[in-house]
Amino acid sequence: MAWVGEYSSYGHRDDRSEPISVSPNALWRKYKNKKIEHLIKQLQDQDHWQRVRAAFALGELGGRAKKAVTPLTEALKDPEPNVRGSAARALGKLGPYTKRVLPQLVETLKDSDDHVKEATAFALVRLGKYAKAAVPQLIEVLKDPNADVRKLAAWVLGELGKDAKSAIPHLAEALKDPDADVRRSAAYSLEDLRIYFPNEVDPILISP
Repeated sequence: MAWVGEYSSYGHRDDRSEPISVSPNALWRKYKNKKIEHLIKQLQDQDHWQRVRAAFALGELGGRAKKAVTPLTEALKDPEPNVRGSAARALGKLGPYTKRVLPQLVETLKDSDDHVKEATAFALVRLGKYAKAAVPQLIEVLKDPNADVRKLAAWVLGELGKDAKSAIPHLAEALKDPDADVRRSAAYSLEDLRIYFPNEVDPILISP
């Protein structure tokens, strides 16, 4: 999906809404030797950039940070969007350990901040087969009143591939969405699903 840009690094702006550039490798070198317990505690730091960095480092630890799933899920409600986005991305890197908090992660697609929405979408896609259980909830999100949320839900469903077969009729309905970006996202996703389910998708795409 060309219209979705990768959520850079671990944050997207400072308090003045100015772009910042941070090297993930440099950040990782700084935090890789921190104990997981220390990083979890740091998610509560008064400095929101410390919270951002802690979430980033926990995500880079992958499955080794499985005990951080609950604190990271709580961070999805942080008042700072940089923290919420960093937490979402981290959860996307924890694989099977994130399965139990999929409902909260999908709900974060509705965040008020566009960058957090995108970070969440990428996290769900990164989870791949571990996000299969989220398909019914993503289908419901296709009905969200916010067009950007519907667009991202449609994109994620397409990226989940063969695990999203049940979404095909709902994506077909999304082709009639009043928002052009949602319709485009649904069409792209149906094209992706066509690889696995040509008999189901072909009649939809060739119908007038």
